[in-house]
Amino acid sequence: MKELHDQFLDYLKKRDFEELVEVIRSLREWLTDQEKPLPSTPVEIIELIPHLLNLLFENFSKYESLHKEVTWLLTNISAGSSKDTQILVESDAILVLTHTFKASSDDSDVQENVRI
Repeated sequence: MKELHDQFLDYLKKRDFEELVEVIRSLREWLTDQEKPLPSTPVEIIELIPHLLNLLFENFSKYESLHKEVTWLLTNISAGSSKDTQILVESDAILVLTHTFKASSDDSDVQENVRI
């Protein structure tokens, strides 16, 4: 886990989004591949939440796979403990995810439902 955390920060600093997608995918898979559900998301992943949310503001059309992996990882984190969900809420993840959803969806019916 520590190695993936460090790789994430390294690729983020280099702005190597292709490698970043792979690291995020590995983090997501690691989180979901545990034999027993974890009591909470490891701190190494929690520390990345602000960076993950910032990645969602990158040019969506160019980095669609990045956004897919980030949102999937955030969704997996939210499915953890109530403390994990609270951390996401306090990080304004709902607002950022709503923005990302609206920016990425061409389905005006879905966009309208989000506004309601």
